[in-house]
Amino acid sequence: MKLVRFDDWKTGLLVQLPIGLRVIDVVESLGALSFEAPISGVLNGILKDRGSWGPLIEHWGQASVGLRRLALLAAVGPGNSRLVIRRIDEIHFGSSSVNSNDVAALEIAELCEVAHDPAWREAMRRQPALPQRADEWIDGRVVSLDAHRRLKSDARGP
Repeated sequence: MKLVRFDDWKTGLLVQLPIGLRVIDVVESLGALSFEAPISGVLNGILKDRGSWGPLIEHWGQASVGLRRLALLAAVGPGNSRLVIRRIDEIHFGSSSVNSNDVAALEIAELCEVAHDPAWREAMRRQPALPQRADEWIDGRVVSLDAHRRLKSDARGP
């Protein structure tokens, strides 16, 4: 499942439809889900007001059900008036109100999708390894921060 941030940090679900690649505005399309379904409330609570993706991942078991339902609704009835679907060329991936280092796209693969997929395993084998600690990555180089740290007692001098 591929998620993107667009138009001042709204959350979109990237879907391949017969008419081409499209983005479903998740929050604006929640009306297509039954309001009795608790999943609509979960997604709205997590993503309204351009919410963080952290809670989305934390509650993935529930959130993924609603996202899959939106994708299915778009696939079988892209003309559904309750779905807000946009072409890629209609959206803006940037925003002046967010940090340029914020996550703009997120792809989540579930265990059932990748466990028996040899192509996925091969793709992961070809990925470069990340540093053990996130703070070891500076300007595209891996550095040992211990080599650059100074204790307060070292700064005072003799």
